[in-house]
Parts: sequence; structure tokens; C-alpha cells
Amino acid sequence: MARIDEILSWQPPKEAYDTYGLESALCACLGPAEACELLVQCAIRQPDIRAGALRKVQADIENTPQNCHRKLVDSLLSLLESSGANGRQSIGYCLSVLAEILGKKDRARIEKALLASRYISIRRRGYKSLGRNASADLNTVVAAWRRHSDPECAWLITKMFPVSCLIDNRTQLLSCFTEGWQFSRLYLRISAVDPSLLSELKSIDEISYCYVMAKIGQTVSLGEAKRIVQRVAGSEHFGLLVWSFGRMRLWRALKYIGAELPSIGRLQQEVVTARINGV
Repeated sequence: MARIDEILSWQPPKEAYDTYGLESALCACLGPAEACELLVQCAIRQPDIRAGALRKVQADIENTPQNCHRKLVDSLLSLLESSGANGRQSIGYCLSVLAEILGKKDRARIEKALLASRYISIRRRGYKSLGRNASADLNTVVAAWRRHSDPECAWLITKMFPVSCLIDNRTQLLSCFTEGWQFSRLYLRISAVDPSLLSELKSIDEISYCYVMAKIGQTVSLGEAKRIVQRVAGSEHFGLLVWSFGRMRLWRALKYIGAELPSIGRLQQEVVTARINGV
């Protein structure tokens, strides 16, 4: 392990202007097992070396995965929950990077461990990885939902689970959402099975309701369109309503908005001013 010790203890001369990637180049000289050992040792305490060690491990895995890489995952997982805040983030980052290139079994156990963490910042890495995993284990998502009910987990369920599950659990999912685009995505999927439930979305967010209606090829009456404009004219997402009316080909509703632009603009300005003033 002499080369690992040399890398860990190496310091550039004080008068050096730049190291020109020398740390990473030194890491590239290591064998696969050496690179794994270096990553375990530097992941928490030396982030400048960690980057080069992680790149070397990635290259080795992409070339030929070896038993040392499975042992590396074991070592990092054992450090994950026992480390302090900064170390935990470093270990979580390394694991999430490795999950992208390891085989299904190793990726699954990394994701399971990330989602089992008691720290939301670590669980978020697991949700992000699962969201990019075409063969994700949905049971892992269910377990995380039952344990934590994180908004990120609710969003993952909305994207990945069968529509029947979304319909049955929409109340719980909605309680985790705060943004119109989240409501839209949920009800856009639900509408494919039960369009009658869109009335729920209308009571929650009328702009999102119009967006979903436009996306599924439905429309609203002129009178309803005008009433919606009057109620949501101060919304920062008003442009999405305009887009939705255009998609619905509501010519007269758009002409109505055109005539009301001065008052809509004043209302928007009042809303912005109130937000700045903390009202």
C-alpha cells in the first residue's frame, strides 16, 4: 500500500501555481484493488483526492468489474450511517455514482441502503438513483414510503407506479405536493383511467386543471375560462393558463385575456410587491 500512502500524504510545493491534475494522474496509476482502498480512505477526509480515486474506480468497473468493487460497496455502506454530516454526504455521493455503473444486484442494495437512511439528504440520493433505474425494485420504494412519506418518494411513486395505485393513494400523495406541475403529472396519469377525477384537480389548482385538460384534448367553456382568469390572474403561473387556452383553441378566451392585460399586469405587480415586502 506504499503508493496509497504516498498519494494520501502528498502535498504540492507551496510555490506551485497549479497541480495540473497530478492527483488524479497518480490515482490512475493504481491497480483496481488499490484504487478501492484509496477511495475508502480518502472519501471522507480528502475530497481533492476522492475525485481522482472515484474516477479510477469508475474506469475499472466499466472495464472489468471485480470482487474488490463489491467489497468497496460493503465498506462504503458500513461507513454511511456511522459518519458525520460531511462524511455522510461524501459517502452518499460515491455510492450514488457507483450505483449508476454497477450491476443490478449491487445497484439495488445501494439504493435500498440509501432509502433506509434516517437522513433525508441521503434518501434523496436514493430516490434520484431509482428514478433513473429502469429495473428499479418497487418494493424498495414502498418500504421507503411507509417509513418516511417523503415528497421525493411521492413523486417517484407518481412517475413509476400503476395508475390504479395512484387513484387509491392520491390523497396521501397530494398531501406531499406543493407545486402545480406535481399535481398536473399525477392527474395527467389518473385521467387516462378515470377522467371524472379531474374535478378534484380543479378544486386544488385551476391552472393545473386547464393544463391537464389541454394535454388530454379536452376544453372548458368560455364562461368557465373567464371565471378562471378572474380567479388566478395574480398567479406567477398565469402564462401556463394562456398556453393551455391556446392548446384548447379558445380564441375568444384569449381575446378576453388580451383586453384584460392592463388589469392583469397591475395585479401581478401587486402580488410581486407583496411578496417582496413579506406580506
